[in-house]
Amino acid sequence: MSEEHQFIHLEAISKTFPGVETGLTVLDQIDLSVGKRDFVSFVGHSGCGKSTLLRIIAGLEPPTAGKLMISGMSNEDYASQVPLGFVFQDAALLPWKTLAENVRLPLDILGIETPAIRRTMVQRAIDLVRLTGFENLFPDHLSGGMRQRASIARSLVYRPELLLMDEPFGALDDFTRRELSDELLRIWGETACTVLFVTHSLPEAVLLSDRVVVLDNKPGRIREIVPIDLPRPRWADVRASRAFADHLLHLESLIFGHRHHDQIS
Repeated sequence: MSEEHQFIHLEAISKTFPGVETGLTVLDQIDLSVGKRDFVSFVGHSGCGKSTLLRIIAGLEPPTAGKLMISGMSNEDYASQVPLGFVFQDAALLPWKTLAENVRLPLDILGIETPAIRRTMVQRAIDLVRLTGFENLFPDHLSGGMRQRASIARSLVYRPELLLMDEPFGALDDFTRRELSDELLRIWGETACTVLFVTHSLPEAVLLSDRVVVLDNKPGRIREIVPIDLPRPRWADVRASRAFADHLLHLESLIFGHRHHDQIS
C-alpha cells in the first residue's frame, strides 16, 4: 500500500506486560497498514494479542515499542481531534438510561453540537441500526442483539472515521450473530468508516473483511495477511461458493496447521 493511501500505519509495534522476571510479551514487531474504508479483521488463538492490539490503536493501552500513526498523526493526537468508535463484546449500556439516552451519551460527554442537533444525530444513528421505535426503552427491555445494535449506534453517533470492534457478536446466539453480521455490512456500506474487527469466528472474518490478519500466539506476531477477494455484497450465493470455502480452509490451515486442513478437506 502506497504511503499516500495509508490511513493507519503500525511499525514494529510491541507490547510487554511487566512480570516477575522478564515480563510477558503479548505483541512482537507488528507491521500493518490500513487504507481508508478498509474492513480488516484480526483472528488467532485466545491470548495472541488481538484485543491488546485494538486497545493500542485506540490509545487505551500504550505500546512498549514501535510507531503508530493514524491519518498522519499519532493515535493520541488523532483521537483528540477526531473521536473514534469502539464497540466491545459487552454492549455496556447504562441500565438507568433509555436507548436514546445511551446513544446520546458520547455527544453529551464530548459536548458536541447543540441539544437540538444532538437529537437529530441520535435519531439518525438509531435509524441506521434499525432500532426506530425503541428509543424510549431501557436496556433490560431489549434483546441481546438489540443491545448490541444500540452499542454500535452509540459508537457511530458522531460519525467516526474509524470504528474498532472487539468481538462485538461473541456473546450472541448463532442466528443473531449472522443477522448482525449482515447488518454490519450494510452499515459499513452506508458510512465512510474504516473498520478493525476482532473475532474468533473464521466464517465471520471471511464474510466481512477485505483482509484478514492472522496472528500467531505467544508472542503475537503476524503470520499472514490474507486478502479476501470475494465480490460484494456477500449474499448466500457468495457464502456457498467454492471461493468462500477456499478462504475459510486457508485460514483454518494457518491457525490449526496443515494436519487439521487435511482432516477437514
